[in-house]
Amino acid sequence: MNYYSFKWWQLFFFFVLVYTVIGYINKEFIFSDDYYYSILGGQLSEERIAAVLKMQHKFQVVAYLVQPVLLLLKWLAIAGAIYTVLFLLDQNISFKSCFKIVVFAELVSIISALTKVFCFLIRKPDTLQDVQNFYPLSLLQLLNIKQLPSYLIYPLQQFNLFEMAYWLLIAAGISVHMRKPLTKGLALTASSYGLALGIWVLCVVFIQLQFS
Repeated sequence: MNYYSFKWWQLFFFFVLVYTVIGYINKEFIFSDDYYYSILGGQLSEERIAAVLKMQHKFQVVAYLVQPVLLLLKWLAIAGAIYTVLFLLDQNISFKSCFKIVVFAELVSIISALTKVFCFLIRKPDTLQDVQNFYPLSLLQLLNIKQLPSYLIYPLQQFNLFEMAYWLLIAAGISVHMRKPLTKGLALTASSYGLALGIWVLCVVFIQLQFS
């Protein structure tokens, strides 16, 4: 069975639907207006909280509309990074194949997002900082976040089981399309997607250091 025989736009609409449902669950059952009033009540006045929520509601529709565009741009950027490096390494693979590999690997991101929602449904975060710092099955969750410099939070979040699964799907896709062993696919993934991810993380850390 060829798992890459799908039409990418079919998965695209499916993922957009799932992410929209996740956004709705977050808004209605986790980060509702009552939640913000409960955690911000001691810091801001009710009028200020109401103003913030009003603005948030206005941008909610925009967020739903922009999400598909951002998802597509994400896929194009990752596929472009993988294709560029593999092309420079003289590996015979098309951009279309790289794009399909990335689209299929999005399944991991979907599972990660659903896991996060499930965790928050069981226990809502106490602060907005907890929301930002939480990433399920990551190395960060094993450490005392309060003792860590803020610029290490994001890199440590990237060390998680979902990211490992994402790497494996990318590597499997490369090995299938290029008819090479999985070990070769992992090596090519590290030199392409791994390199791009490392640069991205360094950029995020650099920006955080500049504004800290």
